[in-house]
Amino acid sequence: MQARRHLALIAAMNESPHDQPKSTSPPKPRLKLIGRDGNVFNVIGLVRRRLIDAGRPDAAAEFTERATRTSSYDHVLQLVFEYVDPY
Repeated sequence: MQARRHLALIAAMNESPHDQPKSTSPPKPRLKLIGRDGNVFNVIGLVRRRLIDAGRPDAAAEFTERATRTSSYDHVLQLVFEYVDPY
């Protein structure tokens, strides 16, 4: 019994910090963008709706605010990757 506890302790000490999750935030929701209208306002709406459906209305509001304040389509796409997992 004590040997098991000792082995478990050694295994825990040998775990790499890379084995631990990096963030405690919920996983990003997946969003299918392939084949969808790429208009920037449509993309913003799709991401916003997906975040709301995933139970993250605060993230949806934050994303929408950040995306509508930028003047670059490329920056909006960077934000998309920050908030959802597009495929």
